[in-house]
Amino acid sequence: SPHEQAAVQFSRKVTEYLEKAQEKRDFASLTVAAEPHFLGKLKSSMKPELNNMDCTPETGGFLS
Repeated sequence: SPHEQAAVQFSRKVTEYLEKAQEKRDFASLTVAAEPHFLGKLKSSMKPELNNMDCTPETGGFLS
């Protein structure tokens, strides 16, 4: 659907931004609050270095 395609494109843009920021060491830790379905899209498009940050139910589904 168009809505799903837009969500995928947006998740890729967010991921690209976060990966570039991580490469420049713009942050030491990261917390991302997102609806579970969208968080899954983000995590599926992330490189392992960014994706390996904590994302557990105990953190409320956040990357931190």
